[in-house]
Amino acid sequence: MLKKAVSLILLVFILVSVTGCWDTININDTNIITTILVDREDDQIVLYMEIANTDSSGKSSEDGGEKFVVVKAGGENIVEARANLDRRFDQPIYLGAARVLILTRNLTDFDIVDYFNRFRAEVKQRKKILTVTTDDKPEDIFKIGEASGESTGFYIEEMTKSLQDQGKIFLRPTGRYLENLSSNYSCFIIPSMSVDDNTIAHSGYSVVFGSRTIGNIPHEKSKGLHLLRVDNANLNYQIPFEDNYYTVRVQAKGRKVRPQYENDEVSFDVNLMFSIEVMYSNSRHPCSIDAEKLAGIRTEIEKVIKNDIEGTIYDSQKVHRCDYLGMDDEFQGSFPTEYEKLDWDKIYSDIPINVSIHSEIHTGNLMDYDHNETH
Repeated sequence: MLKKAVSLILLVFILVSVTGCWDTININDTNIITTILVDREDDQIVLYMEIANTDSSGKSSEDGGEKFVVVKAGGENIVEARANLDRRFDQPIYLGAARVLILTRNLTDFDIVDYFNRFRAEVKQRKKILTVTTDDKPEDIFKIGEASGESTGFYIEEMTKSLQDQGKIFLRPTGRYLENLSSNYSCFIIPSMSVDDNTIAHSGYSVVFGSRTIGNIPHEKSKGLHLLRVDNANLNYQIPFEDNYYTVRVQAKGRKVRPQYENDEVSFDVNLMFSIEVMYSNSRHPCSIDAEKLAGIRTEIEKVIKNDIEGTIYDSQKVHRCDYLGMDDEFQGSFPTEYEKLDWDKIYSDIPINVSIHSEIHTGNLMDYDHNETH
């Protein structure tokens, strides 16, 4: 991980140096920021910046020193906190290599707009940076990286990329959050991270409405959200059927949202298609799944899937009363003129959203070791 981080950082500087002479940056004269964390403590804004510790040759420090160093400073506002932070650096900072922006819930529960506006205005800030939230103390988050000698930001970036490839997390670029905050109706979710058994793990989502977070979606309640919003959603379930338990893999295969507007009333029909694979069971004869039993398993898993998705919709409409499911975008795309006349904040929680589940089911590589056994 460290070699990858330093190699990427060096590549950035090489590209900068060969594209022109006016803004050439000398790696020896810059503090390279890899992770940014913003917290709020005792009515002060506190900034933490993780720096790649390099020697004069541009190589990472060897075993004799720390490979990444965290510097912090606070102030009554972001401007003051940043000024106090700059006074602690021996050289100017370079933000173009920063991979992850971490916002604590102490900050986002109070205000999320101020720092995002600074982020938007910072010309040298890397705009493709990943944004996450955390409920944990900043020191506990950075301690994980310090213990392994890795960048905390690079670790979180690699972990979320792996989850995204597997269809197990809902991600949006930070630029998308900036667009949401600029729109008339602003509601979205940001992945949350927490320290779990001496590592950093995805723990759910923070719900943002307007200028701050209003709640959270724990990881254990996120299956319906993933099935509804993640294009390549890929989840495992274990369901009881007759006298056994069956473990099945559910993969998203298609999603069609149909907005309707009749008699000044908004409604949605959501049609979802899934592929279901029976992976294994607790039966001694797992291959004894005939067509009738397979149909029965399919009926049961469709009930579970629909229940999870409808639970996600209920939480969005009735618990958080916030449209982080993107229904406003779907409706605006089909009825732009009508959308401008609606107060989405007031009507969203009562909009009928009808869910239909369609699936195809098959068995995986089931093996029955007792099939030819003589009794």
